[in-house]
Amino acid sequence: MSPSDIITWYLVQLKPNSFVKAKQHLHRQGFAVFAPELKVTKKSNDRFLTKHELLFPGYIFVGVPAETAPWRAINSTRGVSRIVSFGPKPNPVPRTLIAKLRERFETESDTAKTEDFLVNDTVHLTSGPFTEFVAKVQENSHTSQQRVWILIDLMGRLTRLSYDKNDLRKVS
Repeated sequence: MSPSDIITWYLVQLKPNSFVKAKQHLHRQGFAVFAPELKVTKKSNDRFLTKHELLFPGYIFVGVPAETAPWRAINSTRGVSRIVSFGPKPNPVPRTLIAKLRERFETESDTAKTEDFLVNDTVHLTSGPFTEFVAKVQENSHTSQQRVWILIDLMGRLTRLSYDKNDLRKVS
């Protein structure tokens, strides 16, 4: 039995603008905390900015040992509004949902990922002005370990761009 099997997850509503504070205080109390984040690229003042945004703004998942029920400790934590419940007791979030969310979002947030791309690999662009475009790797530059030359189809014309390896994902 793994440690995630003995943890029960609950959805907790946060007070406005209290994500960081609530996360820190819940960690200090020994609770497991999970808040999936998306990498979002938006245009602002003629520039493209990439930042991380919460998938569920205003909410966080809190994991507690299955045998305990520290509702008061969680509800009285700074930054926490309340545990989401339907009735007198909070309802646990299905473990399969948490497992799938962790599988999907923890791999994207890893900054240490270094994927090696080969010539003619098909890739998705994950940030910048061409987010979610598909391209082909043209050249894997050995002079710069973090950059890759790609060919992208822009309005019927192949265009050569240099892209950061961390902003590319292989298409399976």
